[in-house]
Amino acid sequence: MNLSQSRMDHIAQAETLGEAQRMGVFDSIKDFFRGGAKKEAIKQAFDALHTPPQGAAGDLAAHEDLLVHLSNLQQALEPAHTALARLDVAENPATRTWSYSISVNDKPLAAAQDLPIGTGYTLAVFKDFAMLSNLGHHLHERQGIDASATMRQLHEQFREMNAAHADGAGFDHPGVALEKFGVILQSLPGLGGADRNLFPQVSINDAFSAATLSVEGLELGTVAIQDRATLTDVMATKAREGLCLANQLLASRDTAQATRESVQDMADSATDRQAITDRLDDPFFSSANFKGVTRNPDQPAVFQARFEAAGRTETLDLSDRTASNMELRGARLENKLATQQYQNLSELIASDFGAAHDTMMVYSLNAVRNEIDQLLGAIGAGIADHTHAQDLPKGDDIPAYISELKGSVIAPMDVGRTTLGEIWQWPITPQTPPDVQPDARDGAPPHDLGRFMDQRA
Repeated sequence: MNLSQSRMDHIAQAETLGEAQRMGVFDSIKDFFRGGAKKEAIKQAFDALHTPPQGAAGDLAAHEDLLVHLSNLQQALEPAHTALARLDVAENPATRTWSYSISVNDKPLAAAQDLPIGTGYTLAVFKDFAMLSNLGHHLHERQGIDASATMRQLHEQFREMNAAHADGAGFDHPGVALEKFGVILQSLPGLGGADRNLFPQVSINDAFSAATLSVEGLELGTVAIQDRATLTDVMATKAREGLCLANQLLASRDTAQATRESVQDMADSATDRQAITDRLDDPFFSSANFKGVTRNPDQPAVFQARFEAAGRTETLDLSDRTASNMELRGARLENKLATQQYQNLSELIASDFGAAHDTMMVYSLNAVRNEIDQLLGAIGAGIADHTHAQDLPKGDDIPAYISELKGSVIAPMDVGRTTLGEIWQWPITPQTPPDVQPDARDGAPPHDLGRFMDQRA
């Protein structure tokens, strides 16, 4: 996260306040605590926000402990006021040092300058905390969401991820940032609701040299695209942007309401739609009682579905118009009536939800699909030939790269009860297991990989 010079100056000038001043700071925020919050626990968290002794400068864990107290204080504040407890972080790559300041109601309570970056673990933990705190406050400002508990859980997940990457390529590696952004995307469906979608965005610049990651217009970071592996990860994350929106729809959907709305596609007249609506939960209209369809030459846009059981016969007038966007009518509706198992019409309709013919889910993916098509078109046109990176797909390599990206990376992604490949009609490339040859010494079968490796050790 890049900070302005004013914030860096704020960090450099911060000093721990005297006790009298600290009491004044605490009194200035005491009216902003959540109802039911224990004042003594809040006061303990507040009082613990002291800069560690100078001798602890090399002990980065002592500084990291402050985040626990800051998190407790943020949790105690009302969602609208969590930004009163703030963390600012600045990094100086030239000197391999970093600084931070913790302030409450704009009064700095703890700060440290010129800490050694070392492995980068503690700096990554601080940067993650600042980014997630800003995101939580932003979501409340934009959507009125209390995201503090979710942000705290995400920070714990990120801390574990940082520990896992401590001996890897480094915390600034694009793959690490994309992995964390993916975790954020997974959390958004639980924060949204039926009347509010949270929109993530992966924006790739025209030169294919960088991608910006944001949520609800708040920029969370930028990753450099310097090789094809990172480009692939960025394109996959772009697809997950669409999955996030689709999953929000599925998580917030009122199935009963969606079922009633689907009736609009099944019949063309208000009378016929009402007849279906009145019979949605009637077990008489089940697959066991469906006896076929008839058509009247005088009504070319309608077919009649016939149900019979125990001397009772009823028909429903259904739309025979061609579906333009996978609507439940015409040949598809007739086929579902004849081939699916359903206890009533509600069950028949709901079988589409989360599947490849879920029109609302497909619609939620359209914008991302269009953007991905444009990006693939740019790659295919050779945009990557003009970038600084030498390991991006070029020339004759481009068609194979695009095919692999679509068939092996994006198409297999799960959404609802289907895949992006099925929805977008992108064939999924079969994943062939490696062909392990028998050990010539004893004829071990190819599938006995464990035995093969043990004997060759």
